[in-house]
Amino acid sequence: MNFLAHLHLATLADSSLLGNLMADFVRGNQQQGFSNDVVSGIRPHRRIDVLTDSQAEVKAAAAHFSADYRRVAPITLDVLWDHFLARHWTRVCPQQSLEAFVATARTQIEPHWLTRRNAFKT
Repeated sequence: MNFLAHLHLATLADSSLLGNLMADFVRGNQQQGFSNDVVSGIRPHRRIDVLTDSQAEVKAAAAHFSADYRRVAPITLDVLWDHFLARHWTRVCPQQSLEAFVATARTQIEPHWLTRRNAFKT
């Protein structure tokens, strides 16, 4: 669940922030029921996950988890990656503060999120 990393990469690629954020929660055919813009964010998120999860360094990090916790290793590592990204944000993106980045991302995501959430209220 490395939301910060995916949102940052989506910004660099000029991809849908909403789609990148939703990708971890969409199962199956991502084109079903979503706009092309959202799908254009889901696809790169999934490709990035496949690429990073196949890296030897990531597999080695996951191997440090005991068998009881190995199933949650990828999620835990994602949270850790986001922690490091947030902690060292100024080295990665010196032209924009983390607070400004998050505020900009929220202005792009929240209107869509609130619209969907309100659609399910009865």
